[in-house]
Amino acid sequence: ASAGQIYSFHIFNAASYPVYVKFYNTTGTPTEGTSVVKTVGVQSGTQFGFSEENGIAFSTGIGISIGKGIADNDTSTILVSDCVVDVHFK
Repeated sequence: ASAGQIYSFHIFNAASYPVYVKFYNTTGTPTEGTSVVKTVGVQSGTQFGFSEENGIAFSTGIGISIGKGIADNDTSTILVSDCVVDVHFK
């Protein structure tokens, strides 16, 4: 619930469908369609890594959601074992 920066993340999608990880600038539970800073799509059975020396700034807080749809307001859910997201932040 405070400002921060994401310096790197790694996403693995074990699902049989693409997943979309959304990062939000928020102090509480993310609300779909509001304050999305970055959306990352990861195809089925693949992984994606990102690293940024200067980080991605979030002025109020860092929130994350994972869904099946690319739209910012998507409310689909995935199974808990379908995706792993590791985030390195400060």
